[in-house]
Amino acid sequence: MSDNYAAIAGLNAEVLAVSVDSLSDTEGLVRQYGLPFPVLYTSGSSAVPAAYGVYALHEAGRAAPGVFLIDKNGQLKWRQLSSHVYDRAKTSDIIAQLRKL
Repeated sequence: MSDNYAAIAGLNAEVLAVSVDSLSDTEGLVRQYGLPFPVLYTSGSSAVPAAYGVYALHEAGRAAPGVFLIDKNGQLKWRQLSSHVYDRAKTSDIIAQLRKL
């Protein structure tokens, strides 16, 4: 996402990441990768990932990676849920879906 953030922003879209990891792990991730987009920290609560159906999807106590495209009216337009942490949506697929909105 970081490498293609400008292309995504150019499509009038915003990237928001949600972390259920510890605050120090979340901060470390942002620093390590120099993430250009906001990373929302849930204070260890599973409420946000549970609301999107990704909490404990594949592993108890963990949120599965997922991408959700939500339009300006709050309507879910596209989603891709990963089968595990290393199976993430391709940025090219996300950009293709954004172009359809």
